[in-house]
Amino acid sequence: GAPGAIPLVAGGQDDAGVWLTVSNEGWVIDLTSADRLFEPFTQGDSGATRGQEGIGVGLYVVRRLVEVHGGSVDVRSDSGWFTIEVRLQPAAPTLAASLAG
Repeated sequence: GAPGAIPLVAGGQDDAGVWLTVSNEGWVIDLTSADRLFEPFTQGDSGATRGQEGIGVGLYVVRRLVEVHGGSVDVRSDSGWFTIEVRLQPAAPTLAASLAG
């Protein structure tokens, strides 16, 4: 996001499982090719004057880890905010019980 911007983080649980969103004020990203953001070594702005640092593997790693656990990742970008939402299905009752006790 923009330098000095403070990300907003929210999470919760519903009938579909658990969710987590991270929103950051800053650059608006063209989502017509949103899947490209999840490819390794890709960034929203790849121009020579881009404002982001990094090598472009963060969203790739997030999506792979979440998918391995049966979840999904979605991105939104509008009105100067970029939001990532992660959703995971609830654990099977037997697994949840064994972890709890």
